Amino acid sequence: MLPIRRFGAPGAFLATGPRSEILLLGSEIPEGAKEGDDVDVFVHLDSEARPIATTRAAKLEIGEVAFLAVTECTRFAPSSTGGSRRSSSSHSPHVARRRASASRMSSPTGKSSGLIA
Repeated sequence: MLPIRRFGAPGAFLATGPRSEILLLGSEIPEGAKEGDDVDVFVHLDSEARPIATTRAAKLEIGEVAFLAVTECTRFAPSSTGGSRRSSSSHSPHVARRRASASRMSSPTGKSSGLIA
């Protein structure tokens, strides 16, 4: 839960510290929310590796393992249907390197899938 510090053109800015904020896009601001309200969010990295908040629940978090269908491969990392608006992929170069070097294995359906840790 993070408190809404202020509103701006792109959305609400949530307080993450005394002088730090994270953006929650306008389309995800709960109806009737006002400054000072706490919002339950999941923080991930956007396509430019900037932290951003979402009210959508992630289907997979750090330390968990699951089979996900890869929907797109970019120069940053493979993207999959993992719960955030764009993807479950954290576009962090560190995570991208770990995923790119992960072993290939077969899912119970016989389709090849990367191991995501």
